[in-house]
Amino acid sequence: MGNSACENEGQDQDYGVSERRERVNRVQQDEVPVLQPVSRSALRLGAGSDPKPSSESGPGTAEPDNGSRIDTESARGRTDRPIGFEDALTKTTFGKFNCFLIFVCGMNLAAVLLETLGISFVNPVAQCDLELTNSDKGVLSAIAFVGMIISSHLWGFLADTMGRKAVIMPSLFATFISTVISSLTNNFWVFAVMRFLSGFFISGSSATVYAYLGEFHNMKTRSRAIMAASTIFGLGGMLMPAVAWLVMNNTWAFDIPFLGITYKPWRLFLVVCGLPDLFCALSLLILPESPKFVLSQGRQTDTIKILQRIYGINTGQDRETLKICAIIEEYESLASRKHNEQNMKGNFRVLKSMYNQTAPLFMGEHLRKTIIACTLQFGIFVSSNGMYMFFPDILNRVATHMEQLGGNYTATICDAVINTKVDIREILTASDNA
Repeated sequence: MGNSACENEGQDQDYGVSERRERVNRVQQDEVPVLQPVSRSALRLGAGSDPKPSSESGPGTAEPDNGSRIDTESARGRTDRPIGFEDALTKTTFGKFNCFLIFVCGMNLAAVLLETLGISFVNPVAQCDLELTNSDKGVLSAIAFVGMIISSHLWGFLADTMGRKAVIMPSLFATFISTVISSLTNNFWVFAVMRFLSGFFISGSSATVYAYLGEFHNMKTRSRAIMAASTIFGLGGMLMPAVAWLVMNNTWAFDIPFLGITYKPWRLFLVVCGLPDLFCALSLLILPESPKFVLSQGRQTDTIKILQRIYGINTGQDRETLKICAIIEEYESLASRKHNEQNMKGNFRVLKSMYNQTAPLFMGEHLRKTIIACTLQFGIFVSSNGMYMFFPDILNRVATHMEQLGGNYTATICDAVINTKVDIREILTASDNA
């Protein structure tokens, strides 16, 4: 009876060993690193010795070193397992592609500045050609911002459903066309409508460019990339007065009979302000769509191709060197896609989606934060853009006032503005009667 007990115990041990061996083989087939079982003979030989292949594994075969295989694949930039989007972006590295993208997005932001604030340099010079009163100047200064406010929700919806690049590029082309048309008219209302359309379309790029730029960078480089693009935006604001002085500080003019206008430097300045729009739109022809947006649409293969292209440009290696089998989609992307699919059904789907995206900002705990953010933004733009829009005209009036008084007179800005107030319509009427 004792012998049978020993035999049963040996059978149990053999069964436990075979069961462990089968479990290890199943895990290895799934390519998950596990601790390899160590035989008793290996323990007797010592930790530094390699275990010999067992007879059950077959003659001449050995257990593969799973850890070394994984290290080799990692060194080649290859992974056969799904990885997170942030990890996939990290594998593309930071290089020439990112620098070019930052420059293009920075020029995009500068284009927004030129389109909205460039009119402030045009108003004092174009008042005779367009017969502008002070009220007309105020309308032209504000009309572009009205277009931006009206269209911001629409562009946000389109960027979330159609794509970042699909919104930025057409809006930039449309902005440039509107700007060129506005430079070729003598009618105030046509000019005002074109400036409104310029603001309407430029809002598409200004509202989307930050998301587009940020989605090409991981958490480590995202803030620095946005900061670098914003630096170009600041440089554009500093250089705009210099560009206005170089272009409009001239006296040349020539007639275009079939349009019935006299082409002057201020018209050329409007076109110059629109050139960054054209440059950015053409640059986007060779830039890809945001990989994060593509992934949010469930297009895994296209996302991997975009990442491989970025990797090839940044490293100079073959793009196929970066092997990514799949990318784990974030829960927020899945929820967003499901939400968009539901909103795309039925009539008034655009308005419904815009309401669903906006209404939570004014409910519950978000209401207080929304009010604070809007108040801060209002104060910033009133003190910066509000003053900037009339600053060139104020300086022009101060210079005119000092010139009239021979330059030896001290006056306040209010005195200069009041004493140089001119009704352009009275001047034009007097000129016609003469």
